[in-house]
Amino acid sequence: QESRGLGDVYKRQVKSNPAYKNNQEIYWINGLELAQQAGNVKTTNLVLLGALSVIMDKNDHQHWLQAIEKVIPSKVRTINIEAFNLGMKALLGNY
Repeated sequence: QESRGLGDVYKRQVKSNPAYKNNQEIYWINGLELAQQAGNVKTTNLVLLGALSVIMDKNDHQHWLQAIEKVIPSKVRTINIEAFNLGMKALLGNY
């Protein structure tokens, strides 16, 4: 069977995921697209961290931002904070 691209692969992975069968929640966001929206695909990790922060700590994101400000160099801090916020907002829209 010929593959229809990466989207097809991802759909098969979600459907075969044991969490899906056990009625656990699975969240999907397009981290790469949101990182591009933030201005650099290298910020994909911060997009995903922003989404994870919603799952782990729905009400207080300030300590996450403080950690980012502490460890990310000032030269790229703004774009990384934007990526974090986009990931957070993406998941909050689906949460």
